Amino acid sequence: MDYLKIYYNLINSRRQLNRDEYVELHHIIPKSVFGKNIMDDSHLNDVDSKDNIVHLTGREHFVAHWLLHRAFPGIKQFSAGFHAMASLKGKQHKRYTPSSRAVAEARELNSTAQSDPIAQYDLDGKLIKVWKTTIEASKKLKTSLHNLSAATNPDNYVNNIKGFQWRRLVNGKPLLKIKKFENSNLKNSKMVHMYNNKGDYIKTFKSKREVERNGYRIRFGRSKRKIYSKYNWFIISSSPPLEKINTEYKPSQKRKIVQINKLNDEIIKIFDSSREASRITGIHNPGSVANGKRKTAGGYIWKWEDEIA
Repeated sequence: MDYLKIYYNLINSRRQLNRDEYVELHHIIPKSVFGKNIMDDSHLNDVDSKDNIVHLTGREHFVAHWLLHRAFPGIKQFSAGFHAMASLKGKQHKRYTPSSRAVAEARELNSTAQSDPIAQYDLDGKLIKVWKTTIEASKKLKTSLHNLSAATNPDNYVNNIKGFQWRRLVNGKPLLKIKKFENSNLKNSKMVHMYNNKGDYIKTFKSKREVERNGYRIRFGRSKRKIYSKYNWFIISSSPPLEKINTEYKPSQKRKIVQINKLNDEIIKIFDSSREASRITGIHNPGSVANGKRKTAGGYIWKWEDEIA
């Protein structure tokens, strides 16, 4: 069966549809294989190009990744994507629950991958050791098998595991050197500006973790951006600090949220709150994007209106 042909038939039949139902953004040529001569991407200059984007329902999105796995059974990026789609739990299953046959195939595939050799590197990218299986390395280092497998794909931006980098073998051999480790958490984290109880600016920390390392025990939470603790205000933001802030704290005050086109950064609509945006669009938790927890929701960028210059 020509699974790749079926995949493109699915994609092409959905491209021109205008839908009011819940949909998800899908990269036709996945980011994990773009520029690696696995699929024909010669017509694309950018993996996020409009020509490489299609919106699919939850079921269609799952089927698309299943077809890619079937079309390229030896490519780990596709098998990992299929396993991830089949393993979504909790709230994600509101959109689509895979069949038991699909889940079984994904788990068997993942089990096979866990028996593959894995190469261990230091943070400078120098090869240290090749383990016979991923399972062996996981047990020896007492770490999560799932996280260790995820760390082998550099496109996942997974942190180092146990202070080391990890990669799969290429044609049965390890790469002698890989890129030096970059802390993606620090790179993508927001700053924390500190003010006194009158609202006067004191200093800026590079991340929440740096705040804690300086002795401030603060419960940041997931949605809070303005916190009062030990006679100081802490503002979580990606923008430069203000010289003075309003110290009148209104925890129940709604924040307007802006829906932005990912492809051209144009503002689509401004909602009175994250809850209103979710209710009207059907997109789950756009506030998590505005808070820096995710890159997109429903295929869109979301920002708090008061953080847009």
